Amino acid sequence: MTEKITLEQAVKSKDNFTKFIEENSEECIKSALKGCPQRSLHIVIPQMTPTADGLLNGVAAFKDGQKCYVFWFILNEKEEIIQMAETLNTRFSKICGIYIFKPCLTDNKTEFKCLLKPEVSKRPPANPNTKSKQLQYQLWELYREVCDGSEYPDMQIAEAHPRHYEYVSIQVSGLQMIQTINTQNGYVASELSMRSREKFEKLKEHKDEIEKEVGELIWDDNEKKDTVKIRKTFPIDVYATKNHKKAVTKLIEIGAELKNIAHKYLDN
Repeated sequence: MTEKITLEQAVKSKDNFTKFIEENSEECIKSALKGCPQRSLHIVIPQMTPTADGLLNGVAAFKDGQKCYVFWFILNEKEEIIQMAETLNTRFSKICGIYIFKPCLTDNKTEFKCLLKPEVSKRPPANPNTKSKQLQYQLWELYREVCDGSEYPDMQIAEAHPRHYEYVSIQVSGLQMIQTINTQNGYVASELSMRSREKFEKLKEHKDEIEKEVGELIWDDNEKKDTVKIRKTFPIDVYATKNHKKAVTKLIEIGAELKNIAHKYLDN
């Protein structure tokens, strides 16, 4: 019987790395997809040093409209490539979910560190015909219209849905911006969500300066959760028609504020 390739052997050549991923990725993929919606195609991309062409060639393997998950296994992290994959996740979440894993040794045992995963809902979708969901859909449609004509067109969402949240790509690796319309408690909110506590702590070091610039924020660093968050809220009765434009305008503005903060303190 041929012995399996070890991680030490895998790093020596492209062929070894490809073989190593073929032999060891099944459990990693199975664990990542536990509880996620089924998709018809799984694409596995082993690439020691990630490149834009490597990702795009892999994603190009699925047909138009065919839903897929992409599992990209790499050895060398490149922030700009991970950021590109994150943007693709945001833009094409309905059909394409990209995972990035890096194999590493922990106590002489091979483990796969997750560098990126798509935001995939594991819960049954909410009834889109309720009053609150229809209102949220209308507000997101208005958001798109207002954003196009605002001074912050880069805060645009990909599509309007009958739900309380939408994603905005802010081109900062490891961070996601989530825009929220809360009909139950009457507020809109912009949120920076990240899996990196290092980035969170780097921002928190400048908490006083940041809040002097943008106002009071909610710093959610619950150690029991996978993600940590920074949020700014604006209370407003979103059921009142007269407040609709004000609500989405304010949401765009506070999102732009948090985006600027992320770039200012994390780009260096």
